[in-house]
Amino acid sequence: MTVAAMESSKIASEIGQIYNRFEIPPDLRVHMKRVAAVGELIIDNLPEGMELHGREDVVAALLLHDLGNIVKFDFSDSSMWQGYTEKEMRRWLGVRESVAAHYNSTDDHLVTQRMAAELGASRRVLFLVSGMLLENVRRVIDSEDLSLKICTYSDQRVAPRGAVTLAERFRDLRRRYANRPGRLAFDDGSYGLAEELERQVLGAANMAPGDISDGSLEAYMGRYGH
Repeated sequence: MTVAAMESSKIASEIGQIYNRFEIPPDLRVHMKRVAAVGELIIDNLPEGMELHGREDVVAALLLHDLGNIVKFDFSDSSMWQGYTEKEMRRWLGVRESVAAHYNSTDDHLVTQRMAAELGASRRVLFLVSGMLLENVRRVIDSEDLSLKICTYSDQRVAPRGAVTLAERFRDLRRRYANRPGRLAFDDGSYGLAEELERQVLGAANMAPGDISDGSLEAYMGRYGH
């Protein structure tokens, strides 16, 4: 069955409905919106005339980039579930199992791709989402695609509870994934690559790392549909 295409601007305006459709937990919704806000803040600081292939595509990709994350959620990590009742946690555990069964995968990135494709996101948005993996950073750095660089870097500046420095982000990732085998590795030079990407992106926008904070993102957060 052919899926009707969904414009990137519509993804942003209807993101609340999209999150409801896929049963996205509240904290994850805020996280994706915050990452999108980082992307927009960087774009707003780019010099006039600098080539960027689609602001709306960047925003749409960042609003969707973790749609399938629930399939990898660790329900034993209490720091990730502050404020949730036992009943709520059981509900989200059920959602995790349901999503993994429906998309026949516990690979969060694959599930995200399938969800975004199901929405009818454009090939460009799907490409941006697929390129944001940590193991792709070297290729992102070497590419000429500024939008992809912004997407990848934006996600590296937001932890589950808010905007953080690169160092804080990687400390959090190492803690949360310390005992998990698989795709993610944070001690193999990936932090140095993240710093290199940061220099590229913030250099293009004439920004300092400290310019990105929860305070500077607040004005953007209300732009995305509820």
